Amino acid sequence: MIEDAGNAPALAILAKSGFVHEGVSRAACLHRGRRHDLAVFSLLRPEWEALNRPRAWDA
Repeated sequence: MIEDAGNAPALAILAKSGFVHEGVSRAACLHRGRRHDLAVFSLLRPEWEALNRPRAWDA
């Protein structure tokens, strides 16, 4: 998952959802003539399966 490094609310939701902050790709995105940093997040399958979250079949 890659997100704009300046978008604090989105970064907080990713972290709260179980994603791990891997790092920042500096000046990786060119948008309207300006360079922006991108935050890189990851979530491995075992981490996803271990999350305590509602399952569709539990309803």
